[in-house]
Amino acid sequence: MKLQTLPGRGNWKLLATRADLRLPMIGAVVTWLLAGAAVVWWLLAFSGRGSWQPVPVLPAPAVVADPAAVARALGYRENASPVAAPSQPSPVSRLRLLGVAAQPASQGAALLSVDGQPPRPFRVGDKVADTWVLESVDRQRVRLSASDGAGGAVELTLPPSTP
Repeated sequence: MKLQTLPGRGNWKLLATRADLRLPMIGAVVTWLLAGAAVVWWLLAFSGRGSWQPVPVLPAPAVVADPAAVARALGYRENASPVAAPSQPSPVSRLRLLGVAAQPASQGAALLSVDGQPPRPFRVGDKVADTWVLESVDRQRVRLSASDGAGGAVELTLPPSTP
């Protein structure tokens, strides 16, 4: 604001510039906008107080799956021959004899690898691979019998040593 004298008079008058009027004008506009928004909000709040009625929902149609399409999506081919189930490997092929420590009177231990795992020592009478029991140990072979007693006995021999 500037103090300025008016021509012809000796009065000092306070004159405002445009820059001085901006801040009060912006404040007035914001205040009136907030007041208008409050009035609109209250009008909408009071006008919407009618009884609430849900929108009716139509039942969805039942989904029916086409069995042939499902079979094709899962890989079934009509002209293909049935695939034979993979044959189970013989229980003996899971075992590999790597060493023996034989003692008199069928005592001793055998170093066996089961299912390609690292070899472990088993004593006579120990259970091997959940289905076999180490029955006896000889200098070059071991004898395994089925743990349930129903199956027969199997002999494993040491592989020939390489020099």
